Amino acid sequence: MASEDTDDQFAEACSSSGLLCIHCNEDEVKWACNDCSREFCDRCKRIHLIADEETRDHHLYRYGSKRVSGSNVPDVIHHSELSVNEARPPRVKFKPVVESRVSEFKPKTSLVENSTVQHIRIVPRGNGDAWLKCGAISEELVSHAAEGNYLQRIRADSVIQDFVVTSKREIIFSKIHSKALWIHTNKGQIKPMLQLEFFPNCLHLTAGNDLLICALSTQQCRGSPLSKLSRSSQKSVIQVDQGLNLGDVYDMSQSANDTICLVEKGGWGPGRVVGLDQDGGRVFEYRGPSGSLNPSGIACDGFGFIYVSDCGCHNVHVITQTGKFHSFLLPLDSVLLPEAIDVGEDGDLWLGNGNGEIKVYKLETEAS
Repeated sequence: MASEDTDDQFAEACSSSGLLCIHCNEDEVKWACNDCSREFCDRCKRIHLIADEETRDHHLYRYGSKRVSGSNVPDVIHHSELSVNEARPPRVKFKPVVESRVSEFKPKTSLVENSTVQHIRIVPRGNGDAWLKCGAISEELVSHAAEGNYLQRIRADSVIQDFVVTSKREIIFSKIHSKALWIHTNKGQIKPMLQLEFFPNCLHLTAGNDLLICALSTQQCRGSPLSKLSRSSQKSVIQVDQGLNLGDVYDMSQSANDTICLVEKGGWGPGRVVGLDQDGGRVFEYRGPSGSLNPSGIACDGFGFIYVSDCGCHNVHVITQTGKFHSFLLPLDSVLLPEAIDVGEDGDLWLGNGNGEIKVYKLETEAS
């Protein structure tokens, strides 16, 4: 087992002082919603009560006070109680359409040229840079700026399976043949962080700073390959609906409405994206508009869209949080064998392909 101080490193890596707002993941929590139990800073409470029509009737109470059921308690506020002089935050309608391409480059790695880009993780609250894993048997990660400039490299002593990057720019990763999670600290040290009962494969760090961990094989976990490590380092098992007959998971993400999205590859045949609620229940199954999805990577934005790279049709599917097809993101034949994908807070979409190339796109937004 990892020592007590290393068990706490996940919480230290993902939080600064107090809890972070679940909406912006930047400012400290000041309010909690009495109706949906989400937590907000002073700035984002206005968005919750004014800008979002679906939550305008919710009531907020000051974080740390007793949760209540009515609106006539002083700690609780309703949108009608906000000052009319407060500036209404602009409503932003997100259009998942490529506006322009920022750059195209090949990562600087020590591997054979044209190694498949397997994972991309944009640094949260960063400068638009991202860490990359290239090649199935790579022991290194490299970081690049969105313009393609090489920044940094780290190397482990064995093959890296998957990784996430925290807001403190520390890297949590899994290694092949290891039942542990490891952390690369800001001081350049690699340390064991947490011992597990199974071989971890996919990792995802949520907006609320919980770490989702998926096992390398469903059979290792008696039918439930998914676990969650909270920011306070409490680990729990998510009991996946057995009716889904979930196979091996290749990548995962979490949407803006907290749906856990898993990519299940079908070998040389069709695969699917499975959406789960926080208890492991089925939300949706997505197999593509023609039922021949060949998914590799998945990413979610803050506006409710899910992006799935499909190396079969050489494009990116845009789907809704309920698993409905919305559109294809890219023009026909504009990218070959898309694999890794991630979407940043600034609207940059990074896409890596099977030829070792990175393409960074700017997604269009418009205020309404």
